[in-house]
Amino acid sequence: MNTLESDHTGDDASKFSLDYFNLLEELLHFEPDESGKLVIPPGATNILSFKNLRNQLLPLLIDNTSRTAIRASKDYGRDQNQSQTVGFRLIDDESFEKFIKMGFLCGNRVVLWDFIGTRVLANLDGNPSVPDTVKTLATNLMPLKPIVEAERLVMLHHPTDWSKEIRQKVSQKLQEIKKTVRWGYQNNTGNVWAGISSSRHE
Repeated sequence: MNTLESDHTGDDASKFSLDYFNLLEELLHFEPDESGKLVIPPGATNILSFKNLRNQLLPLLIDNTSRTAIRASKDYGRDQNQSQTVGFRLIDDESFEKFIKMGFLCGNRVVLWDFIGTRVLANLDGNPSVPDTVKTLATNLMPLKPIVEAERLVMLHHPTDWSKEIRQKVSQKLQEIKKTVRWGYQNNTGNVWAGISSSRHE
């Protein structure tokens, strides 16, 4: 059974992911509630909070640190014959917790793709629903921070922004989804589920 013990000693993907989570926690003013859960207190944020988050999160996602994190994730487990599971799913889905648990059943580390920075905050100007959406997504992510600190979960720049191959595969998958489900695909946000896959170095 997988535990929260770290399998590695601070690879670049884990360092990048912790920077990502720390930005969310600091700039959205998360505080522990009576039960110890990290929450955003009422009135703790305003539109400037989200502009500040956007202005710091987007550069993080596109700088050399992000590219180094992606390379580190590709190399993960090469020497230890360990695997990662990756997938696409809405953070606020009812089944998100099950999705994460399934990922750990399938591999040693779970990879999540950024949705807040490059998808939601990119539409901040002129869209009054963005702040509430960001708060919902970030609040659902925060319980995962201890797993990030244990290097068992990483958050990376969305691959459709840097991988032509993945863009093509996602486009093909979306066409299949459109034919089989009613809710379809929302082009303005990039919401898509493309299942879980596992990568293992033999």
